[in-house]
Amino acid sequence: MIEECRLIGAPEPEYIERGTAFVVIFYKNQKALQSNELNLRQKEIVRVMAALGECTSTQILNNMKSQPTDRTLRTDLTRLEQLGYLYRSGVGRATTWQLKD
Repeated sequence: MIEECRLIGAPEPEYIERGTAFVVIFYKNQKALQSNELNLRQKEIVRVMAALGECTSTQILNNMKSQPTDRTLRTDLTRLEQLGYLYRSGVGRATTWQLKD
């Protein structure tokens, strides 16, 4: 799998153990993961969102290895939205986030 990803210029998949399951994540938003305008935490957010699909900020936070504050996460999500990597639906507690293709 890794070799095939390299051949097509895609980022390597991520392998995660979750309880008794083993998950392989292939990233569709290569632009974000290869971007120099994003910091490591923002790239982690993109990776988490690629695995989860549409999700809330709480779900993103619960799946991150680095545990930023709620405020830092909201700032990063807003920045990613401004840069065109994702979009939001809803308002307040009902807000969900999703990666753009």
